[in-house]
Formats: sequence, structure tokens, C-alpha cells
Amino acid sequence: MKTILFFLLFYLIIYFVGKGIFLASRSKINTFFEIPIFYFYPIIALFYIGNFTIILNFFFRISNLITLIVLIPPLIINIFNYKNFKVPNISLRNILSFLVTPILIGVSSFDINFSYDAGLYHLNHQNWIRNSKIIIGLVNNHLRFGYSSIIEYINANFWINDNFIILHFVNLIFIVFIFQIMYYLLFTKYYTFSIIFFIYGLLDNVGFGGGKNGFIEIESIAKQDMPFAIIFLITSIFLYMYINKTYTDINNQDIILLFMLALFSVQIRLLGAMNLIIFFLITIYKFKPYKTFIYIFTKSAPFTILGLFFIIKNTITSNCLLYPINFLCIDKTSSSGGLGYADAKKATRDLSDFHVAISSKNFRIWFSQWSDKEVNLQVFKNMIITFAVILFVVVLLKIINKEMISSKNKFWYASYCIVSLLLWLLTAPGVRLGVGVLLTCIMFLGAVKEPKLPRMFLEKYVVTLSIFYIVVVALVPRISSYSVIESSFIYDSIRKITPPIVMYVDNDLGYGVLPKEGDQCWINIKCVHNEKVEKGESFSFISFKDN
Repeated sequence: MKTILFFLLFYLIIYFVGKGIFLASRSKINTFFEIPIFYFYPIIALFYIGNFTIILNFFFRISNLITLIVLIPPLIINIFNYKNFKVPNISLRNILSFLVTPILIGVSSFDINFSYDAGLYHLNHQNWIRNSKIIIGLVNNHLRFGYSSIIEYINANFWINDNFIILHFVNLIFIVFIFQIMYYLLFTKYYTFSIIFFIYGLLDNVGFGGGKNGFIEIESIAKQDMPFAIIFLITSIFLYMYINKTYTDINNQDIILLFMLALFSVQIRLLGAMNLIIFFLITIYKFKPYKTFIYIFTKSAPFTILGLFFIIKNTITSNCLLYPINFLCIDKTSSSGGLGYADAKKATRDLSDFHVAISSKNFRIWFSQWSDKEVNLQVFKNMIITFAVILFVVVLLKIINKEMISSKNKFWYASYCIVSLLLWLLTAPGVRLGVGVLLTCIMFLGAVKEPKLPRMFLEKYVVTLSIFYIVVVALVPRISSYSVIESSFIYDSIRKITPPIVMYVDNDLGYGVLPKEGDQCWINIKCVHNEKVEKGESFSFISFKDN
């Protein structure tokens, strides 16, 4: 039980960090696309922590002291604004959103453990962030360091007493957030999005192989697929709302925060650039190029600057503005990482081959090759069933509520889904990498011409709908997580998760050491993946070159 309480405490701290950042902005608007802004405090906090950590890492290693410097100022802002503090309404909906949802999702902490990739590169990447300021050519040490998601910079702050449970908590905040938003939308004119989302989640537990249809799931520690899927999905929904708003209904805060979410999705994973580009196109369409320029470089200047820092960081560590896009790489030499071990073209090709991407060479037999992976075929079959059920429910709701299937901007919805799916299929069509895209496209089935709230969704039905919501949320953690609840009461202590002890051997071909067995370095900054890497120093910065 202490583990759940620890998660609630962590969630509360992150919530008030986000609130402090919002208070510092001095915004007088308390909604974001008609949703109360306090729902977004945890995401604002994680965005701030990740980006501020990136900036500080240009000059310092991210020690515990730096973490306190990142977290304490926003918390102090809350104290100075105590007179404006309002106790939230003690309603069923608030209790479910901010207490029951975190508790149910937090149950997953009882039996969670490290992912394979945690030992392969995630933890050692964070280890470098904690032990050194920004490193030149870090991609030459390990190819995967080049992808460098902002999640690594968030997680680097939360290594506490050799216990890595908080890294799991970070992922849980994203999952709690998406359920809170969907529960709120359930009682608005956008209710069809929530219905689709919850039906999708319910059907994730039945079907071929026992279920699994590409819905949000609890991942092992250090994996970052669900945070991306959630930010991609929620950004896509707000882009839908954005394009359907009239000029007079749009306020500056909606645009600024949408820019933040779109930028955040890019910083988590490269596919998020899709949302950022769409955001710019819609803004130009609605406000013309000049006003768009004003928004981006004046009113949204802080986010623009953070985006530039992210690109500069990428360039220093991987020699590419966005790794591994080859034409965005600058110095294409073996020592810089442009060729040889960290060759961007090779990295892209290896990623595509591993996930069986569509290409001109395998176009006719692609599906056969892709479905040879058992998990791909299982998810595909279950997703077809899910799609059919959701389509039936959506059509039924539209008939009952006398709503028209959306004709306005239908070309945009179709184009958005087609381009998103193509980008996923042509690059890395792993199921876990496409959760955000698949969910977004299916949820766009809920788009209607003139959405309105039907009678069946009035407040008097809140209990029935809330029970449906609780069931879906409760089914997100694995059954095994619930099976160990009893033992968690008996051994009532905070769950401690530590990495295994690994034996290493000297690297005879270059710098550092190698794992004696396998390819997982776990936590050892002397451990390398590239056997020919050379470590050096340039202007007081550590550098790595491929020999």
C-alpha cells in the first residue's frame, strides 16, 4: 500500500510543479479547449522538467541538487499564491479522476519490472546525463543514444536511493492523464471520442490470444511508447477541435498550449513531427503567415526557444538535427557519426528491417512478412473486430442522437490518418510504435458535423457511465498486478526495483568495457556498444568518435 501512497505523493508533487509553471505564466484563462486547465498541470510539469533539464545539461551534470533546482521554484510559486488556492469540488467525477484513477493505474507498480531496453541503453543514457554535461558525438558510444527522447531527461531526475520505481511513475502520469481527459470529455459534446476510447479499451481484454488490440497498456520500466502514443493522441484530438473552431472562438492560450503539446510529441519521438507540421499548417490557414509568425516567435517564444535547444542538443550528441534523418545530418564523416557505426542511413534501414516496414522490395509480400510476428497478427485480428464494433456503436449513436457524419473538413481527417499510417508503415510499423496513430484514426470515427450532448449523457447518468469508466481503467493493469496486492499489505513497504549485477570485460578494440554476456550494459558509463569508439575531450566537454 505504501507504493500506491508513494505514487500519489509523486503525482501530487508533479501536479503542483505544473500548477506553479502555469501560475508563473500569469494566464487569466483557466481552460484549454474548454477543458479545465488543472487537468494539464502534470503534463505541463513533465514538459518543463524535461526541457529545463536539457538546458541545464549544457552546463552541468544532472545531480540531485540540479533536480531540486528544477522542482523547488515552481513549488514555491504555489506557496506565494496560497491566497488564490481553491479546494476542488468534492464530486464523484473529481474523486474518480484524481484519486480512484491514479490508485487503479498505480496497482501496476506491484509487479512491474525493467524492460529489456532499460538495460540495453535507456538507463545508461540517463546515467551519462547524470554524470556529465552534454556529450559531443554520444551516438558513437551507442547508436540508440542518438534518438535521445526527452523522456530520458525527465527520468534522469528521478534516480532516488538506487530505486527506479519512480521511472515507472513517470509513465503512469501519462496514462492517468489520458483517462482523466477522456472521462471529462464523456460529459461534453465530444462524448463520442470518449465512448470510442473506452470501448477500445474494454475490447482490449477479449479476442484472439486473450485480447490486445493496440490500446494503451502498462509498459515495463524505461519504455517510452505509451507516453508518445498518449501525447500524439491527445494532440491529434485538439488539432481536430482547433481546425473546427471559428476565428473568433480561438484564444491565444489554446494556440500556445497546443504548440507545447505538438512540440512535446516531437521531443518524445520523431513521428510526432507530423502533429507539429499540421499545427503550423492549420495556424497558417486560420491566421495567415504573418500572424502565425507572431504567435510562434513572440507569444510562443519560450516554446520556440526550447525547440531550438532540443535541436542543438541533437546536433551536438548525434550530428543530426533529428536523428536518424540522413538529410538533416551535418558533418557526414565517420568520426562525427555521419558514417560508419552511427550512419543515419544504416540506422534507418536497420530500424525498418527490424519492424518490417513496407518498401518497394517487399510490397507484394509485406503483410505476410509483417504478420509472421505473432504479436502483429494477434493485434491486427483483434483490431479488425474492435473497429467493426466501434463503427456499429458510432453509427447507432448518430442515428439515436440525429447527428450527421461530419462533412466539414472530412478531407483533412482522411488525409491526416492516411499520412500518419503511411509514415508509420514506411518507417517502423511495430505495434507498440503505432498505438497513438491507430487510436487517433479510429477515434476520428466520432467526428460529427454539429456535435451535441444527447439526453442519455446528462448528469443523472453519471453513475452508470462512471462504473463503465472504472471497469475500463481497472482492466489496464495486468491481472498479475492484482494478484500480489495481498502480499503488498503483508510486506508493506515501498516497492524497490534495482538493476541486476553485470560482469564486464575490457574492450580490446577501443574505449571502455563490454558486457561479459549479452549486450546489456545496464548502469556503467564505461560500458560501450560500439567496440571501436574512442573517448576524448573538447573544450572541457567529453566527446566520442568512431575509430
